Amino acid sequence: MITVQTPSIKRKDLEYVLESLMSEQLEYGTFAKKFEEKLGERIGCKYGLSVNSYYSAIDITLEAIDLQPEDEIIIPSFAPTIYLDLLLRRKIKPVIIDIDENSYFPSPEQVENAVTDKTKALILVHNFGFAIDDALYKELVPILIEDITKVPGCFIGSKKVGAQADFCIMGFQSSEIITTGEGGAVFSNNRRNYQILKSITGSSHDELIQNYKISCLIPDINAAMGVSQLLSLEHRLELRKAIGQIYENSLIKSKGSCLVPKENESRYYSDFPIQVKSPLKDIIDFFKRAGIEVIRPFAKPLHQIVNLPLENFSNTEHLYLSTLLVPINSNFMKKDVMHISKNLSVIF
Repeated sequence: MITVQTPSIKRKDLEYVLESLMSEQLEYGTFAKKFEEKLGERIGCKYGLSVNSYYSAIDITLEAIDLQPEDEIIIPSFAPTIYLDLLLRRKIKPVIIDIDENSYFPSPEQVENAVTDKTKALILVHNFGFAIDDALYKELVPILIEDITKVPGCFIGSKKVGAQADFCIMGFQSSEIITTGEGGAVFSNNRRNYQILKSITGSSHDELIQNYKISCLIPDINAAMGVSQLLSLEHRLELRKAIGQIYENSLIKSKGSCLVPKENESRYYSDFPIQVKSPLKDIIDFFKRAGIEVIRPFAKPLHQIVNLPLENFSNTEHLYLSTLLVPINSNFMKKDVMHISKNLSVIF
């Protein structure tokens, strides 16, 4: 079975991990700091902190913006469930909004209509390798939180996606284009925001114990893999783009399609989402018989989880009922790419 969430790991990554092991410094240290430095250069942010999980990255960001129980955070419904989980755990009201038609992002008008005097922040997730100009939203909300897990270093015009955010979040799970096995990071170009993050996490074991900090900094062994992954990232993105373009040519022959970036949007091929007209179960079964896994991007959109009226989320509902992720990976053999492409060309 060719699976969707296959990590892109090379022998060089293992060499960096071995070097970390031989240094006998397994906790946050030299490799973690180098990872933060190189990642910051790539995404255009001066200050960053790498942590042990995606969950921790989101959690310390919410902690840093000093949320109160009555505060509201705007979030599009087509977003990872982990955000909703953390907001509800903190008893913060998520204001869930629809996305724009034929887009993975809410329009500025949709965000503006959701803003109240209790609005604290907007969470903007750059899903599936699609990125949008954050300048469209920056002035609409007090705090802009962007998730650039799928688009690290992506440009829109001359600007890097996420560099304008108050807080910029990334996850490094095994399925992501940068993986450390597990891990996450939070970046900002605002030094004060960075100092708040550091004050939450501490910088040494003694400080964590004495001041009740959140112990979540990334271990050096994980960061070592991240350093290696960054060195090969541009090449891996080029390979994914070439594969994605083969897939797109195949879709022209079938009844499937894929969204095209709009004006003020850009794209990496970190994922390959397709839209289909037939019931998703039929398409999933069709690919399964061919030895190819295709999956829904999210088990449920956020508005369904909290039982909001479906009619208020028509664009999200449409994409939820028609979108599947197809395997795309820079490690694929040519025969795998051609096999997936052949099946994409006959989607019914």
